[in-house]
Amino acid sequence: MKKYIVFIIILIFKTNTTLSNSPTIIESNLKDSYRIVSLDGTTTEILFSLGLGKYIVGRDISSYYPKEANNISSVGYKYRLSSEGILSLKPTLILGQNDVRPKTVIDQIKSTGINVVLSNDVDSCLDTISYINYLGEMFNKKNNSDKLVENLKSKLKKIKLLKDENKKLIKVLMLYIRGYKLKLVLGRNSGPSKMLKYVNALNVGNHINETKPVTAESMVNMNPDVIVLFKKGVESIGGIKGMVNIEGVSYTNAGRNERFVIMDDLYLGGFGPRCGDAALDLYYGINQKKGIFQSDG
Repeated sequence: MKKYIVFIIILIFKTNTTLSNSPTIIESNLKDSYRIVSLDGTTTEILFSLGLGKYIVGRDISSYYPKEANNISSVGYKYRLSSEGILSLKPTLILGQNDVRPKTVIDQIKSTGINVVLSNDVDSCLDTISYINYLGEMFNKKNNSDKLVENLKSKLKKIKLLKDENKKLIKVLMLYIRGYKLKLVLGRNSGPSKMLKYVNALNVGNHINETKPVTAESMVNMNPDVIVLFKKGVESIGGIKGMVNIEGVSYTNAGRNERFVIMDDLYLGGFGPRCGDAALDLYYGINQKKGIFQSDG
């Protein structure tokens, strides 16, 4: 089930087969000939934020933000890549995360001499800062990356103050759904649930490592005060009214009081440059006194 959840990037980078922590600086006079294929939404968003969107010639389907990214040719899903589709775009650089599949496709691309820079998953907004700095240095965009980092740090400082002032822990369940057949609790080591560490939340799914299908009994036993959902998941059940059809929800505090937080998938789970804003929205959402909170970022 884990592969269905879009989690994102960072820190140890690989160019062809050599690990490197020091980015190769791209000379400004060579940038006009640069052709980038970005294999995940976080990388794409950071590149656009650095002013590099015009160099992206291909992106995976999780790269839907900013909206301009949707005008770029798609190379499919990051777990079902095709070397033919990528190579047809004549890229000079591939950027993404290390969990892309299949690995044979990555090997085929590397064998052509194209630079492939892959990273491990992002686990925190601090990792995002490191990745922004890395790409900023790599593309000689330090002024842009410094501004992004400064903004992100200011949001993290703000949420820390809010959290320090509000000591009350709220019982929260983060739920990943795709229709009524796929319903997963996001436990302590799942990527998006790590966002809960930034807010005054007690993750009632912490007894679960990574993810686990939820049952009516487990839902009632966990009894969350707030359920955090992803926008695409809510859309897959026909909107928030569809939550009444998920067994056990109506018997929880969250279900009885309609306390649902709905956030865009990439915004909440991507640990991109907006992760500070996402953490703030998550805080406001779970601390809202009543009703449904929604944010698209």
